[in-house]
Amino acid sequence: MAFFAIEFGLGPRLGTALSGAHTLGGAAGAAGSGFLGFWKENATEAAKFDARYFSLMADPDLNWNLVNAALQTNANSPRWQWEGFRDNEQVSFMLNSDVALLLDIQPNAEGRSSCNFDTCQQSQTAILVKIYGRFPNFWIRDFSVAFTRMVEN
Repeated sequence: MAFFAIEFGLGPRLGTALSGAHTLGGAAGAAGSGFLGFWKENATEAAKFDARYFSLMADPDLNWNLVNAALQTNANSPRWQWEGFRDNEQVSFMLNSDVALLLDIQPNAEGRSSCNFDTCQQSQTAILVKIYGRFPNFWIRDFSVAFTRMVEN
């Protein structure tokens, strides 16, 4: 949130809304950041501009695991990411910056969180994640304001 405030003048609400841009696309693995996966179910879903990013993150029926993607992508340092599963099928991945919108994670220097989806306290912006996931029009409204402000800066 400090980055959004300093760089773009966005408070927590608009910073959370802007993070919803992760609803599009995914991580390129070894060819890019060393992270791997789609924020939403697959490439088809990742091409849709919708609030599914938020609803997946807040879905109580998903089981989230913290994994080191560097073991798959051969990145030269740890790449801790969260993978969400339903019925043993991966349906999402999230970065620490995503999960921090919902939970008060405390990653160490390598990015590994000291708590998980069952043990972390909710973050200050958790209510926004839940609202945006349930009421997409609120997210679209806030995203539009946040994106405009970001581009203007």
